Amino acid sequence: MFLETAGGSIHYQRFGRGATPVVALHGYGETGQHFAALGSLLAEEYSLLCPDLPLHGETRWTGQPLSPDTLTDLLFALCEKEGFAAGRLTALGYSMGARLLLAAFLQRPGAFGRLVLVAPDGLTVNAWYRFATQTIAGNRLFRHTMTHPGWFFRAAALAEKARLLNESVFKFIHRYLDDPQQRQALYERWTYFRYFRSRPPQVTLLVKNSRLPVQLILGQHDRIIPPALGRRWQARCGDSCQLHIIPAGHRLLQGAAAETVAAIILQPGKS
Repeated sequence: MFLETAGGSIHYQRFGRGATPVVALHGYGETGQHFAALGSLLAEEYSLLCPDLPLHGETRWTGQPLSPDTLTDLLFALCEKEGFAAGRLTALGYSMGARLLLAAFLQRPGAFGRLVLVAPDGLTVNAWYRFATQTIAGNRLFRHTMTHPGWFFRAAALAEKARLLNESVFKFIHRYLDDPQQRQALYERWTYFRYFRSRPPQVTLLVKNSRLPVQLILGQHDRIIPPALGRRWQARCGDSCQLHIIPAGHRLLQGAAAETVAAIILQPGKS
């Protein structure tokens, strides 16, 4: 299915026929299809509306680079297309998708009624990402590195050997940088989403003051988004943010982990 907009065609999936819509944003290099297992577990109560983000899947976006405000408008338009009445959004973000939602919430807090953040990026500021996407010098170095990655691989190998870089992150780096097309996609996607900046102090203060219901779900064994980040983030948010640490790694949308995530979403009042 497609949502036609002035900026392009947004491809999306709908999972479930429940009365409550949930807009769900996937992680880096994924698509809305990655919510299929979770959607089937929530199908009776919720309808998951899962777009492919620009530069992902079958979405063809020809407009300006997406901004947090534009993203919020698209999520409302998606709910309207599926026949849901206007109201504050219940939104779920996985990994990179969570960072996009946090930036959108900071821009328009009144648009959101509940956030579910699963293995979320954006709980802290990634200094390299900020340097690579927010500065001219950093973006030039980033582009050069994606074309000539040898020095970066050597540095990562030394860091991993010295235990300054954990094995999971080391494997994550090679997963996306070994192939030239993957490196080009990484450069384009990181640069494209440059307006979605991580601003943890402002977001946590806003969550605390607005008392927005937030469910923060992390994997106990996640080496990409460590649980310690979630504990610190939740402590600054106050009681409206519930922290759940489950026995899994980073991939929380599959298998037994997805079943646990679904159970948490279905019982929002329990921590």
